[in-house]
Amino acid sequence: MSRSSRSNRFAGDSRHATNGIITDWLLDGLGSLTAGQPVFLNCTREDLTGDLTGLLPLPIVIEVLESVQVDEWVVDACRRIRAFGHGIALDGFELYGVQDDLLDLASYVKVDFQLWGELQRQEIIARLRGTRVRLIAEKIETREELRSARDEGFQLFQGYYLSRPLLLSKGARRHRWLNHLRLRWHSRPRHSRLK
Repeated sequence: MSRSSRSNRFAGDSRHATNGIITDWLLDGLGSLTAGQPVFLNCTREDLTGDLTGLLPLPIVIEVLESVQVDEWVVDACRRIRAFGHGIALDGFELYGVQDDLLDLASYVKVDFQLWGELQRQEIIARLRGTRVRLIAEKIETREELRSARDEGFQLFQGYYLSRPLLLSKGARRHRWLNHLRLRWHSRPRHSRLK
């Protein structure tokens, strides 16, 4: 989780947080904190259709926020991201929502345990049965919710009951010059790269 202050809560712009994580990964080796485990990176429409995601190393899972309006551009971007080897997660999934067009590309589907009751969750699970997506129960806040999520067939779990965000300080920045140059190149406006 991204935190911009010591308050241990996210407050701010999702796009700014995503770009901050990309910068940290490329310049400071954020991978050393993850022990090779997948990192879920929230992405806005602009993040998805831009070219910064192509710079990210594996294993990154690109998380399509529920606020992203899915259209042909977003679907094409997700196809390219998957072809590059990244997983796709659909955040805040709901039945027959705009994310339905991305189901064939998704590796993970996140279901909000605070938003949906047991009947709605069972409908979602039934809808996804037979697909290759892994179900993530998100916003698990009690032992009972964790038990229910396991019993219902969720495979992965996220929430404050399991762990609170751990605040880490980056300390002194260790610039990796090749990555720094790559990031600067991809951050330039497209028209200046074509000259």
